[in-house]
Formats: sequence, structure tokens, C-alpha cells
Amino acid sequence: MSEPEKDENAPEADAAPEAPGPEAAAPDAPRPEADAPDAPGPEADAAPEAPGPQAVGAELASARPEVAKSPQPDAAPARSPLTLLVDALSSYALAVILLLTLFLLVFLGTIEQIDHGLFEVQRKYFNSLGFVHWIADTIPLPLPGVRLVLIVFAVNMFFGGIVRLRKSKRTIGVLITHLGIALLLLGGLMTFYLSREGNLALREGGRGASFHAYFVHELAVYPVDREGLVATGTREALIAEHAFRAASPEAPATFALEQTPFTVSFERYTRNATPLLPHQRAALAEGVAGPLGEVRGAALYPLPLTKEAEANLPGVVVTITPAGAEPRRELLWAGSGAPLVLEHEGKLWAFELRKERRNLPFVVALDTFHHEKHPGTGMARAFKSDVTYSDPERGVDGKITIAMNEPLRYRGYTLYQAKFVEQAEGNVSIFAVVETPWGQWWILVGSTAVIGIGLSLHFALKLYGYIKSQQRTRERPQ
Repeated sequence: MSEPEKDENAPEADAAPEAPGPEAAAPDAPRPEADAPDAPGPEADAAPEAPGPQAVGAELASARPEVAKSPQPDAAPARSPLTLLVDALSSYALAVILLLTLFLLVFLGTIEQIDHGLFEVQRKYFNSLGFVHWIADTIPLPLPGVRLVLIVFAVNMFFGGIVRLRKSKRTIGVLITHLGIALLLLGGLMTFYLSREGNLALREGGRGASFHAYFVHELAVYPVDREGLVATGTREALIAEHAFRAASPEAPATFALEQTPFTVSFERYTRNATPLLPHQRAALAEGVAGPLGEVRGAALYPLPLTKEAEANLPGVVVTITPAGAEPRRELLWAGSGAPLVLEHEGKLWAFELRKERRNLPFVVALDTFHHEKHPGTGMARAFKSDVTYSDPERGVDGKITIAMNEPLRYRGYTLYQAKFVEQAEGNVSIFAVVETPWGQWWILVGSTAVIGIGLSLHFALKLYGYIKSQQRTRERPQ
């Protein structure tokens, strides 16, 4: 404060005869000179904060807080955006939100399977990073996909449950449990990106060394003989479905096939179609779009997707150009049951739109198929297959019975008994084939064991601590 203010207040403070001097009124208070050694003598006794004429007691009361003030601590330094981001990603609140979101997505996905089938729901709700869910077909609700939620959950658990977890004897079980969950997520990630699934159908006495994918298709081009048979060891030229899925007349997808004299140009593609002759088109339901293409009287019509994605039969309109010959426009359909065969320079070539074929590193032969039915019904009660698997590369020959929950596991492949089809020529046993990446199965089993060990250790430590506290309570003198 300025010096004139102190001079004006000083006489007013002296005009209170009933007030003792500052030293007598508050003998325990520090002397003003101690706080301000550089202040002049007369002005140091003034109480600059006193508003107007007041008693010396009030003057001292107003001055007391100034004397008792201690230095304020320095303000905490500002936290960096990276630190704030890590705090948010490792918080318990985020973990709770993610778990509730997972619950909502699983619930909505289960309900959607009633109308759209397993494959479409899995692709939209579980395998995507995000999608739009329609409430009553009118209100759009943007949601994250399960894939994105699990990625964020893995980050949350890594920072909050492993990196920032307080490391001590009391938290060792929690740390081990979180490491097991991390291994489990790693195994799920490997399954999502690396595993492949399909089926293998065999009749009694039949053999197979490959299986077909459930939903993915491909175009295969290979030479055949006059009887339509494929020579052993023949290499096929393959074009994956995703390579021509977006083809259009304005932007066709063109491929020069190695080891063949052909160039194939895709003009149109649809995930479900049927070819029809002119006299069959009257049976089309109303609302079906016009044909994608017409060749020699046959037209390829797109159809709505079926609820069971495995039943969809795609079709394509292609232009096939042999080397040194005129191009040919053709229709290819996955449900034709036989490939299109063209002749070029005295050699026959087959063009087949089919489900993607994947080779097994061993041969499976169906020896005998057994099935039982519930009495008085046509419903199957149990069915199983006696098979022989042979691996010439490793010199392995083995026999096993594949039944429900009793699969064949060999060289990274698992064959499950899925279903069977009764036909006049004999029963057809259908196996579900799952190709798992190396070590993925052991990661899943090991992660489950690690989680169990971590939880057991954590609860054991809690129990030990409780017993010790109860023992101390009993030993305490009353």
C-alpha cells in the first residue's frame, strides 16, 4: 500500500484511548518489524487494512491473517496432452463403458440374426470397426463394431492393468490375470486374421485332400481332357472373388491368366443370381432388377440375398479373350454344377466359378458312416464317421472316429462332424474344417490356464490376509 494511506489512518488509530498498545493487546503476536524489516518505524505500527475509524482490537484482528499467512505452494505443472490421453485410455470408467458396449452389441447382433442370418450379422456387428443400426427401420444409431471395441479394450487393459498397475505382492495375482487376458486377446486376433473355415463332404469309400470355403468364391481356369477329367498335378489359374467384386461396364476388372492363353475381363458381378431362359422369366417375382447381361438367349438376373449366406450363388458376366482369337462374352454362375468348357488350339479349358478351394496337407478317407435316429421319428440322435487320414510327406497313417465334440486335430487343422445328407447313392458325411495358425490353439489354452492361476493366486492372497488379520484381532489384549 502507499505511504499516504498509512499516514491518514495512524491518528485515527491513536484516538481510541481504551485500546492498549499493540504489544500489550497481543503479546504473543509477532512484532511488525519481524515481517517487514525494511519498513520505517512509525509506519510499521499502522494497520493499513483497517477501513476507517476502528478499535485497535479490530485493527489487530484484520492484521492477524497477514501475519499468519504461509507461502502458497507452487501450482502443479500443466499435464501434456499425451499424459491426459494415457489417463483416459487406462481408466476404469473406459473399461466399464467398453464392457457395457460389448453387451449391447452382442444383444443387438443376436436379435438381428432372426432376419439377416449369422454371416451378415457377424460381418456387420462383429467384424467391422463401425456400422449404423436402424431402430424400427427409421432411426439411425451409429455404433462401434465389436472389432473396434476389443482393440480399445486391449489398449485399456495394457495401460491400466499392466503398465500402470501398482506392482507389489498384493497385486501379483491381478497382474498375472491381466497377462492371461492379453494372451487370450492375442489368440482371438490370430484367429480373426489367420484362420480359415470350410467344409469337406465325403461318401463312404470316398477320399478328399481339400475343402471348400463357406462363403468366399473364386474363378478357376484349368485344362481338362475330352471326358472332362482333370489330370493329376494340374495347376489352376485362380482369381479371388474380392478382385472382381467391384467390376462394372465402366470399370471392368481385367486379368491375364498365367499358364493359360486367356485374358478374362469381368463386367458385372452379383452375390446372388440365377440364369434364366426367355420362357422362364415370367416366374420372376415382382421387384427383381433387370438382367445383368444376356448371352445367346440366357440372361443373368440378380436375386435378394438369402438369410443363410452359404446358400447365395453369385454370378458374373465376363469377356474371355483367347490369344490370337476373337473375344467371347459368357455368363458364369456358381450354381451351374459344371464348368464352362472352351476349346483353343485343340486343347480344352474349363472355367469354373466355385467356392474357394483350399488344400489339406493330408488325405482323409471315409471308411464307414454311422447314424441313429430317435424312435418313431426321422430326427437324428447321433452320427459319427470312421475315417483314415494319411500324410505321405511324414509317413503317417492313422484311424479315428469323428463324432460330436470329438474332432480330428492334425497339422493345424481340425475336422468336426457337422452334419450328413441322406441320398439314394449313399449317405454323405459333411465335416467342418477349421485351419488354425501355428500355435494359436496353444495360446488359447495357455491363456486360459494363466488366467486361472492369476485368479487363484489373487484370492489365495486375499484369504491369507484375512486369516492373518483375524489372528491379530484375537491376540490383541482386551
